[in-house]
Amino acid sequence: MVVRQQPSRGRMCGFSVVKDRRMMDPPLILQLVANDGPNTHKTGPAFGQHTMVHISLWSTDCKTDCSVVVNPRHKSQGSKLRELVEMTPGLNKLVTFDPEANRHCQTILGTTSATAVPLSDIDGSEGHFFIFPDLSVRIQGTYVIKCQLMELDLEGSMSFNVTKTIITQPFHMYPPKTFPRMLDSTDLSKCFARQGVPFHIRRDYSDVKEVEESKDGSNSSSSTGPSASRRHLVSTARHSSSQGTAPRAHPYAN
Repeated sequence: MVVRQQPSRGRMCGFSVVKDRRMMDPPLILQLVANDGPNTHKTGPAFGQHTMVHISLWSTDCKTDCSVVVNPRHKSQGSKLRELVEMTPGLNKLVTFDPEANRHCQTILGTTSATAVPLSDIDGSEGHFFIFPDLSVRIQGTYVIKCQLMELDLEGSMSFNVTKTIITQPFHMYPPKTFPRMLDSTDLSKCFARQGVPFHIRRDYSDVKEVEESKDGSNSSSSTGPSASRRHLVSTARHSSSQGTAPRAHPYAN
């Protein structure tokens, strides 16, 4: 397993219930490979069908698991629920209030487990990839992602065994006010998006600007045509009348 693309930054999504969150940028993409000499990229219907990758959020020194965090909205949400239970007749008999419920929540949101998907690479070659298109983090900070490749044990206990672990490069999650901007979509993301992977591809407006500039150039060149000459004559006549020049008498006037 190798890392083909990894996040470099993102905007924290916080603990609000509003579904307004930005994904890590660029999305995490891993590729499943087989180490059997020069041919490391295997393909085929049976290759990778019993494998999956699970990811988790860690500190940059890989000593602290940051995947779970205490919900700061826990106390306020718990007090509101308690008030609702106490004010509603008969509801306290149906609902059991647990003050420790929802005390902890996931720090990383989105797809945290993925199976291998056969896709065509940028060069047209076939490969198997693990796609994580919608990852985001609740709180700001610098983190790494631990990617664990697991393979199903078909001969033993029918459980998944971790066969390889990869750590991504550190990336930073910014608060909304200091978040720089989303990066341009990579060629690999665009390639997979054309094959149906749900990536959010940002549009390149460079072609649109070139078209607008060409239109502006054509409009400026048209200003030197016959219509411009007519506008020049009208402005000249108005200027002459403003200078007090008397209009020439009609030859047939009495």
